[in-house]
Amino acid sequence: MSAPVLPPSLPEELLPPPPETIPCVDNWVIEDDTPVDNICSERQQRLLVNPLYDSWAGPGEGRSCH
Repeated sequence: MSAPVLPPSLPEELLPPPPETIPCVDNWVIEDDTPVDNICSERQQRLLVNPLYDSWAGPGEGRSCH
């Protein structure tokens, strides 16, 4: 019987921080003085929208922003 193959260990800088060091973000206001659902949903929204802005050439003939 062969020994199990273990995944390589991650460098310390790639490990998630300990829970006690993560700041509480429950009361953060992100935009327009309106709290978002949470910091994770705000990050997801930016991840979804940023590629659209980056790939759009801007207004012009046949390139509506609507």
